[in-house]
Amino acid sequence: MASKKSKIAGRSLLSGDVTVGEIQRLTKPFGAQAQALFDEDSLDGSEYDVVVVDGPLEIDGDFDSFAYGLCGLVVCGDFTVTGLYTDHDDPATGIYVLGNMFAGRVITTGALGVKKSLTVQGPLVGFYNDYSAQIDGDVKAECFYPENHHFDIGKKLDVPLILGNGAEWRVSKRLKKSATPIASKLLAEKLVPEVLEGEGDDTEISYDDFKERVRKGLPVLLKGKKKPGK
Repeated sequence: MASKKSKIAGRSLLSGDVTVGEIQRLTKPFGAQAQALFDEDSLDGSEYDVVVVDGPLEIDGDFDSFAYGLCGLVVCGDFTVTGLYTDHDDPATGIYVLGNMFAGRVITTGALGVKKSLTVQGPLVGFYNDYSAQIDGDVKAECFYPENHHFDIGKKLDVPLILGNGAEWRVSKRLKKSATPIASKLLAEKLVPEVLEGEGDDTEISYDDFKERVRKGLPVLLKGKKKPGK
């Protein structure tokens, strides 16, 4: 168990620095999903840590919840990841930010909660539907590809390029129009050919290829597209 103790400097559940009750109190604003992830039964015997950071947290480079030995992280201030942010559905993972979150790129498959706004310099990518994201403020990104992962967004979705059939159903109902995906026949004008299959009206995105390029930091958009500022 000790080998999985998190590398994040903060109050560790495995070390006894924080209690399940306190973690639940901090994540209460994020509702039932957070409470279910952080109850006694879910955490009993876990080899992965839950860490509370009492203030802001900045990761210079990539953040991968699995690599950091985490099944949970609560950041009480802003959370900044200069590289790729990745969380996971196995082990079930909840990352909760009580301030704003900034990231270079995001791939989320677990539970992600941000009390204020989420700004992503590159792509924002979702996957899998066992968990979801809750962003109470605005969401800004270079492009948004939710796949079948739901994003409950409290304010604006400020993204110039929406990708994936059915993307409009993966956001809050009032944002359906903002999440209308680009037409298949236009994908070749926006995305690099390495992530595309077919042509014309039959053009589709290869999700695996798209995600792998995002993971490696390779471009998925054709050059000349402006990225949002931090």
